[in-house]
Parts: sequence; C-alpha cells; structure tokens
Amino acid sequence: MYKQVRYASLFSMVEEFLERYKAVGHVVARVMVGLPVSHDDFGEQQVKWKFLKLDLKTMSLDTMESCLNRYARECEKLMEYYLYAGKVPPKCDKEYMTGKMDAARRSVRKRHIWNKETINSKYKSK
Repeated sequence: MYKQVRYASLFSMVEEFLERYKAVGHVVARVMVGLPVSHDDFGEQQVKWKFLKLDLKTMSLDTMESCLNRYARECEKLMEYYLYAGKVPPKCDKEYMTGKMDAARRSVRKRHIWNKETINSKYKSK
C-alpha cells in the first residue's frame, strides 16, 4: 500500500507529535529515533529502536531540528553500516545518540571509510 508523505522533514513530524502531546497536557522529556527498518522478508538483523536520543530538557528546538535533519540525511549510511557490521559505527553510540552530532560526524568521517573492506577488517567478527 502506498501513502503520500505528509511531512516535509523528520523534524516537522516530531514537532507535530510534540504539539499533539502538549495539547492534551503532557510533556515530552526526550525523543528517541531508531534506525530505518529493513523490509527484507528473510532478514535476521535486530531492529535498532533507540539510536538517536534527544533530551528536550537540555536541547533547544533549533538544535533538535539540526540534529534530526542531519540524521535524516545520514540514516541510510548508518543503517547500511549497522546491517553489515552488526553494530553502529564507533563513537556513534556515545556522541551521535545523545545529540552531539558534530563530534560524531567528525569522528566517523575522519577515522572510518564506509566500505566493506574496512568493516570486515576492523569490526566484523571472524
């Protein structure tokens, strides 16, 4: 079944979610976003539900918007890495997941090349 996309960005979807909760008197403390889910019928990889954790008490909406927009641009490569290596790229688990996107992006770009040889040689269990 095909549905039209209603939101211009991931941030606009999360923003509407926050507004709906606020309308009924609730306060959202943090937002957690997972990696994309594979649509492979025979995939055995576990779903990474809580990849990006954004604490709304300490983060402004502008910062959250930049984090979510950057995540939306990079999530395909992160998912590819996760599916092939079985874990998230190094440094992403601490920096990327807590909203410190700039530090995580620099560490991934400088130290690791997104190719199968690098993943096999350093991170894949033999």
